[in-house]
Amino acid sequence: MLERISLNLPSLVTCVAKNQKMAIDYLNKKKFILYLGPSGKLKSEKIKIILKKIFDNKKLYEEISKKTFELYSKLNSNNRLIKKLNSVLIKW
Repeated sequence: MLERISLNLPSLVTCVAKNQKMAIDYLNKKKFILYLGPSGKLKSEKIKIILKKIFDNKKLYEEISKKTFELYSKLNSNNRLIKKLNSVLIKW
C-alpha cells in the first residue's frame, strides 16, 4: 500500500488481517485509498464496480493520485508517513 502511495497510484485495498485495519481506516478516511472491505467478504462484483468507477471517472483517479502525492510529499521527510501510520497502529 505504501509503495503505491509513494508512486501516486490509487489503491484498491482489502483488509486481510486485524493488524491492518486501523491503518486502512485512517487512509480510507483521508481518501488516500479506496477500501473494498474485509477480504473474506469481498465479492468480485464489488471489484468490477469500483474499477468501472475509476475507469469511467478520470477525475476520481486524478484526485486520488494528487492526494497520495501530497500525502507522500508532506510526510515522507524523515519517514513521517511511517511514523504516522505506526502511531495509529500503536493506539490499537
